[in-house]
Amino acid sequence: MTRFMKVAAIVLSVLALILIFLAMKLIFAPAPQPERIVVREVNTEEPTEAVVVETYPVVVALRDLAAGEQLSTTDLEVVHWPVQPQHSVEEAAEIVGQFLRFGVAAGEPLLTPNFKRGLAEHLAESERAVTIAVDEQIGAAHRIQAGDHVDVFFTLTKAGEVEHTQSRLLLAAARVLAYGNDTVDGPDKVEATGRAQSDSNARHAMLAVPLERVNELLMASRSGRLQLVLRSAADVAMPEPELFDAYTPLRGGRAGLNAIERAQLQSPENQAYAGLSLEAVAITDSEANTPSVVAQPSSTPTRSNSANRVQVIRSGKVSDEAY
Repeated sequence: MTRFMKVAAIVLSVLALILIFLAMKLIFAPAPQPERIVVREVNTEEPTEAVVVETYPVVVALRDLAAGEQLSTTDLEVVHWPVQPQHSVEEAAEIVGQFLRFGVAAGEPLLTPNFKRGLAEHLAESERAVTIAVDEQIGAAHRIQAGDHVDVFFTLTKAGEVEHTQSRLLLAAARVLAYGNDTVDGPDKVEATGRAQSDSNARHAMLAVPLERVNELLMASRSGRLQLVLRSAADVAMPEPELFDAYTPLRGGRAGLNAIERAQLQSPENQAYAGLSLEAVAITDSEANTPSVVAQPSSTPTRSNSANRVQVIRSGKVSDEAY
């Protein structure tokens, strides 16, 4: 072997070893990880108009308010929020003068459940809420609900100051404010589960009564028996008291009143103050037995010297009278 061939053999051997080494390295080397490419979006456009955020007016407390306080304009402020809380108030004038049921911290919204509720808010001017006892018979088998209108009848049994048994309409279209636990405000949540059972055993009802009629209702409920009669909401027929004689008040006006003062005696407040007696509320025999004259000749022979006679009906009894 020549010298050249020896050198070439050595070089080839070294190259073979290098190739073997590289091959082994590639075999055992970990797999290459994929390259992560981060793409950032850049908006180079300038905004052409401002973003409009819708807001809502909300009445909030300007200071800490304690339970029971009456709200005034200096306690309230209207702010604009991007959200509108449930039961919030939009105008301060809506709640000025109302009383708080719960305390409210400064900056908190005034919510309608925060305000004191009361049946007095459902009374019209010169109306009063009167409570009467009811049972299944008086209360129309407990089918009456708050908000209904009823006719109030009463019956007086002959006894003492009552000369004869009588029944008549006392109040027409009286508004029911409450019946048992059911009220025009609605029952509280804690009462809602037992409402049906409680109402079926109702013992009291509350009616909205004109002030000048309160004495009549109290007198009839104490001395007689009341009956609540449901009426249709579409029925607008009402009695006309001006067609009948007025009640005689228990107290009359003092002597020497001028015309203006005598007119003031007819106000609901003064009529209520004057009072009524049971004798005035009950129909007496003299009022009930007003003769009904039938202008027809009597068929019954008579020995009277007068030829003019009429039939007179008193309390269902017919008699022949000369005139």
